[in-house]
Amino acid sequence: MQAARLPTVLPAANGDDNDGEIVAAFLAGYRDAQGPAEYEQRFVERVIACESGWQVDPGNPAYYGLAQFTPGTWASYAKPDMDWRDPWAQGWTVANLAGDLIDRGISLGSSAGWPTCWWR
Repeated sequence: MQAARLPTVLPAANGDDNDGEIVAAFLAGYRDAQGPAEYEQRFVERVIACESGWQVDPGNPAYYGLAQFTPGTWASYAKPDMDWRDPWAQGWTVANLAGDLIDRGISLGSSAGWPTCWWR
């Protein structure tokens, strides 16, 4: 079993004691789904921090979880039994969506991905 590779800078998140656990679970899911390694740190330091501030449920009923998925995107890229409130499932689904977009030659910063937060 490989040791977890955490980014050099962890997000500040919302100051809760479990922030490190949320990041670690997200990264475990991302890596388990074989997400593109070259974008891992960008997702941690910029995209998720921008989308949800590392809050599992930031309170916007139109979007799901850390990555702020639309219900349709979640239904298309998550496994049917996954709970969007699970940081591991969020990481897995981010990796799944990112891999699909890259395979189709679509920018992760496009409207199909994270059009605002990708570029921050």
